[in-house]
Amino acid sequence: MLFLYLFFGCWLLAHLSTKSVLRLALRYSLVSAPESDRHVHKVPMPRLGGVGIFLAFTVGELLLLTFARHRIGVSFYSVLGMLGPATIVFLLGLYDDLVGISAYGKFAVQIVAAILLYVGGYRFSTAPNYIFQYNFGHLSALILTVGFVLFITNAFNLIDGLDGLAAGSALFATLAVMITGIMQGNALPILLMAGLSGALLGFLRFNFHPARIFLGDCGSLYLGFMLAATALGTMQKTTALAAVSLPVVAFGLPLVDTLMAIVRRFLRGVPLFSADREHIHHKLLDRGLSQRQVALILYGISAAFAFLSLFLLNPHGVILGVVLCALACVAWWALQKLGYQELRELSGAARRTIGQRRMIGQNLQLQSASEKLAAAQDWDELVALLTRTFEESDFDSFQIVADRSCITNALSRHLPKAAVQQAHGISIALDLIDGSGQHHGSLHLTKSYSGASAHFDFAVLTGQFAPALSSAIARLDRGDQQAPRVSIQKATAASSGF
Repeated sequence: MLFLYLFFGCWLLAHLSTKSVLRLALRYSLVSAPESDRHVHKVPMPRLGGVGIFLAFTVGELLLLTFARHRIGVSFYSVLGMLGPATIVFLLGLYDDLVGISAYGKFAVQIVAAILLYVGGYRFSTAPNYIFQYNFGHLSALILTVGFVLFITNAFNLIDGLDGLAAGSALFATLAVMITGIMQGNALPILLMAGLSGALLGFLRFNFHPARIFLGDCGSLYLGFMLAATALGTMQKTTALAAVSLPVVAFGLPLVDTLMAIVRRFLRGVPLFSADREHIHHKLLDRGLSQRQVALILYGISAAFAFLSLFLLNPHGVILGVVLCALACVAWWALQKLGYQELRELSGAARRTIGQRRMIGQNLQLQSASEKLAAAQDWDELVALLTRTFEESDFDSFQIVADRSCITNALSRHLPKAAVQQAHGISIALDLIDGSGQHHGSLHLTKSYSGASAHFDFAVLTGQFAPALSSAIARLDRGDQQAPRVSIQKATAASSGF
């Protein structure tokens, strides 16, 4: 019952404090103007909504702890160990909203706050392992704790680009963490999340589309930090793998969006801290949906993530594995549907990595053929060697056009597997120049297009095989060997699709 009082008390305090902050922000012109096309608001908007949430939540928590901490069984100092660092993050965001600070400065302060959180006892203590659990060393636990807090904190900051989105996603996350605390019998997350969810509901009255006030960095950073800290507080009473997986799934939407932002900016070679208009909510807006529709869709996704995270409380690894695999597959499919080209590039890179083994084999085949060309005694032996080489190298046809006058026809041989009816493909033409710089003709290769990558290395083909073939042609020409008479017209017709 005390937690219910806390919820409604924080809701009322957030409603009143947000209304007051909104009035003061408008009076003193503490507003954010739309500065680029990534901003979806069209008019200057107050962005200090986090102040209302912070005041309501902090006052509500401290009042309950002052008068009823013995009844709820939560230590006053354990709560301060979380609220203290969180206040530092709030002040950091407030300073950034009012004055501005570099991304590196923000990260530095967040790291300090995360270290204080670690010192206060909120940390990783067991490793995620399917078979057994073991304690981390102090340094590794500190690094993991700081990394986890930074990632969650900035994930909610990045997703704050649409009316009500960050606050609404945080609301579902708080409910998931609170239910986790109830199922564990852990009063601390219940206490914190009951107050925070009430404050969020009171604030959303002013933040849902059409918004009258934004969270600002003081709000989004604060929410992310509090959720990360509370999640660390729940890790002590569950299995190691579930301890890590549960908050990751519960905060699924902002984490997926943040991971995509990191991948996107890394692949494009732009600074990781640069802003863009490629977030999930931007993709949905570009499809013609309204802000309200996008917010409701993403609310549903956040609720689904929060609901599924509760399955991870089950200690059986099978259920946990099924949930994680299903979420990963659905997230991959959904992101592809949104048109993220980066995923296609990553898929292509994976296919190319798998194809490296075949490329190595074909490189060895070309290198072996380069050595055997020096021993070819006549044109028939040369053509037979080339036929075996290119058939095993996935080419459909080859053609040699020699320069010497004694070879009057194109030397051409089409492979049995050639798909001569194909309308698309690739064609490669290489000049045959020997080690002394003499030109002896050209080599033409074709390959029908099947949607798969061509597994051959141009460096081996041009740097080793082509000079060896040129030398072989020159040697056979000096010996005045009779060239096979194959119709040029037949060769051209068979490869015209390329």
